[in-house]
Amino acid sequence: MKTTLLFLATTASVFAQTKVNFDEGATLPAEWKSGITGGGDANWEVVRDADAPSAPHVLKQSGEATFCWAAKTSLRVKGMTSGYGLDAKVAKNKWNVLRVDFAGALLTVSLNGSKLFDVEDTTIQGAGAVGVWTKADSVTLFDDFTYGNN
Repeated sequence: MKTTLLFLATTASVFAQTKVNFDEGATLPAEWKSGITGGGDANWEVVRDADAPSAPHVLKQSGEATFCWAAKTSLRVKGMTSGYGLDAKVAKNKWNVLRVDFAGALLTVSLNGSKLFDVEDTTIQGAGAVGVWTKADSVTLFDDFTYGNN
């Protein structure tokens, strides 16, 4: 089973910075939903992880589906204008920080503080939710998901 694929799917707007550390209960946080795009079964759960950046809990996806997502769907934001980041546990039991910054249609993606690439994307025109996404049989842990203005 792979443990290396991670992606952040989000749109942005101007609002206060918010951190979600997944420590409030044994299920997805209030106002978060999960699902899939494609086929298969997602398995999102909040589990204990003593090594997490903000232990004791993390959000874990361990199902096998084409594209698994978990998002705060009650938050409908529009106008990509601010930065977003998260800590995510990926391969070899190491925590990494994946960050996506937005400036209009320009998205800048960084890993552990090093810029990976820029991409211009004008396909997201409407309001959307903030959340996380994994692919196929990736076992991925998320902690300290942060969204909002820098």
